[in-house]
Amino acid sequence: MFLHLHHVKAAGFKRNAAIEGLVHASALKAASIQDADVILPRQPGEPAFVASATSKGVEHAVCNPGTPDASCSCVHSQRGNLCSHIIKVVLRMIVVDQLSLLHAFTFQRVTRMPNTSVAKPFDM
Repeated sequence: MFLHLHHVKAAGFKRNAAIEGLVHASALKAASIQDADVILPRQPGEPAFVASATSKGVEHAVCNPGTPDASCSCVHSQRGNLCSHIIKVVLRMIVVDQLSLLHAFTFQRVTRMPNTSVAKPFDM
């Protein structure tokens, strides 16, 4: 939130407390969504799915996650708001990407090490 406020001030934008309140509420709701309730897209262009916390058996489709054109099938998003489902999917995508980069880096370090009896991937 601090970085957002700093950017708003530096860019000379006027703050809109109502919009900030909606985004803040969506971010808090996104934090309460379980990671297991999110199905990330397997290929670019496919939607992600998030299980509804309020309606059992209902999944919300998040299309174009991670882009400015992201949209969700929930009512809140259909009204033009940034919903918690979009935020959660983007956060999960970031975490998964970081983990895959970490695993790739660790694998490279282990495979490039000289022949030793014990592999130490993080030995610097």
